[in-house]
Amino acid sequence: MLTNNIVNGMFDNLKKENPSKDHTDHDSPTYYNELVSLKVETTDKKVMLGTNTLAYAFDPTGNAARNQYWFNKLVSIDLSSLDTSSVTNMNYMFASCYALESIDVSVFDTSKVVFMQGLFSCSFNLRNIIGLTSFDVSNACDISVMFADCENLNIIDLSSFN
Repeated sequence: MLTNNIVNGMFDNLKKENPSKDHTDHDSPTYYNELVSLKVETTDKKVMLGTNTLAYAFDPTGNAARNQYWFNKLVSIDLSSLDTSSVTNMNYMFASCYALESIDVSVFDTSKVVFMQGLFSCSFNLRNIIGLTSFDVSNACDISVMFADCENLNIIDLSSFN
């Protein structure tokens, strides 16, 4: 079971001190890593979360105290084994993943998610979001700026959003 913030402590062995850290700028991350690919996987079942939030999971810019890492080199993320059925907050989850090119969210259970603000925002190289049509946004009250500054997205199919 993953508890608290999904990445809290998971990447301590990869962290590097940010040489350009401006200690007066609270949005500037203290650490960064050079992680290029991330896959959460099990052989027989989903990885259960001990929290209902994935907010800022990969984005330190919105709340640097919550996530001290900088995933600016992360090109691929496979969270297909992650159980998102109890998640209510996905605010800025993949925001500022600058190198991320494609993501498959088709297995995400978003039926309880209330907050999706800025979910993919500032992911400048994001070209493809697979499975967005499977998102259940019936309980979502804030999906603002979900795709802000995703300037390379080719197609955004929101036909299932009600």
